[in-house]
Amino acid sequence: MLDNVKGDLQKDVSILIQKSGGLSEDKSTYLLYNDDFLPQKGKAYVFTAAVQPHGSLLVSGPNSNIEVKTDLLSKNNIQALSEENIVNELTKTERGCLKSSFFIT
Repeated sequence: MLDNVKGDLQKDVSILIQKSGGLSEDKSTYLLYNDDFLPQKGKAYVFTAAVQPHGSLLVSGPNSNIEVKTDLLSKNNIQALSEENIVNELTKTERGCLKSSFFIT
């Protein structure tokens, strides 16, 4: 994780995410929601995650991972592009707030 747009997640650690779906019966295809995709290693993304009751982070569905095309060394550029993408591509929803096991304590 390079930076947080919202929330107090730990930085400079690997954070596990979960995707809804699975592997096909013949194990030849990953099954995901329509318009969802698996992030690729070495690229930067803005993730919209839903905290699950047991504290894990679910990143699943359309616009759940938005690729950020910028220099990885420029955290300020990533922050600005991340906020712009979120405003332009996502709709805010009201829901209860759960706490991830990755939040800073």
